[in-house]
Amino acid sequence: QGTYDVTDDIRMTVEATYNNRSSDTLLAPTPLFLGLFGSNLAAEVGVGANNPFNPFGQALNASSWLLGRRLIEAGPRNFTEEVDSYRFGFGLEGSFEAFDRYFDWDVNYVYGKIEGNSTDFGLLNVQRVQRALSDECVTDPNCVPLNVFGGIPGNTNPSAGDPGSITQEMVDYITFVGNEAGGNQLRNYTANITGELFELPAGPLAFATGYEYRQTEGFDQPDALVTAGITSGNARQPTSGSVSVNEFYAEVAVPILAGVTGAERLDLSLAGRWPHVEGIEAGISGMSDLADVNRDTDRPKRQANGLSRRLPLIVVAVVAVIGAVTLRDTLSFQTLADNREALLAFRDENYALTVLGFIAAYVAIV
Repeated sequence: QGTYDVTDDIRMTVEATYNNRSSDTLLAPTPLFLGLFGSNLAAEVGVGANNPFNPFGQALNASSWLLGRRLIEAGPRNFTEEVDSYRFGFGLEGSFEAFDRYFDWDVNYVYGKIEGNSTDFGLLNVQRVQRALSDECVTDPNCVPLNVFGGIPGNTNPSAGDPGSITQEMVDYITFVGNEAGGNQLRNYTANITGELFELPAGPLAFATGYEYRQTEGFDQPDALVTAGITSGNARQPTSGSVSVNEFYAEVAVPILAGVTGAERLDLSLAGRWPHVEGIEAGISGMSDLADVNRDTDRPKRQANGLSRRLPLIVVAVVAVIGAVTLRDTLSFQTLADNREALLAFRDENYALTVLGFIAAYVAIV
């Protein structure tokens, strides 16, 4: 992270971070539930009559048998992860003077990215389990018949170190190594300006306004066997998506009373936010807060089409253009400066009316 003073009034900030996480997680051996105990494809697994380890000499269909055991012979499940995180930020901030007032501003850009890969050991390919227990496996030279009737390691003869009924060759045939990937990405742009517009008897009228654009993307890519739904775990599909948000906001703090009996300070805060989410008209949210009451009131969100949502801004823009063309000789910054004292005197003499007029204009626009 670093900062640099571009001028006396402008400062630049740059920051960058990188983080790598390597993790290794162990879980108990994979549970193997077949037949009546199974789910998804495992519920359809039976045992062929010709399976060399079938002690019954007849086929066991999926609805007439059940099996539940952990695959001790394969060892514990092992999940290894490599996750990389990146973040870069750049910003400019400063202040300027206008109309005998100081204003603060800032613009910022942030980029963040997280990407990870996971390798999963000890999972079962249930499709191969089904084939290894079928009659077809006996005549398939690439298939290894599975013995699920002999018990887990040490169960038959613990003193002799019994390895269990499932050999390493069988384990290698029915297990697989899963590979998964996932990540997300963020881009964020912001611009803000704050300051005090003018003095009121109870203090300065302050404001803040700004804009933000935020884009978020993400994806999840499971292993192909997980996607196919033929593993011992939960199936899930590849997922990806993004959302983009454009937002404008404006806030004002109006001092009502200060230093009077019963009210050391009473402020009225007004705020509005105009969000647009990925082409969806998200409505307008507003907030007003009277400090002594300490109560927030949220306006109900209004669903509207694009034209009606932007109608207030269009009206303001049209009035501003008409005023600039027809009243530019009468209403200008120079005219305001020449009549500053008269305007301040009118404000002080009609303080309540001035505040109500400002609030009415705000409500009409927002």
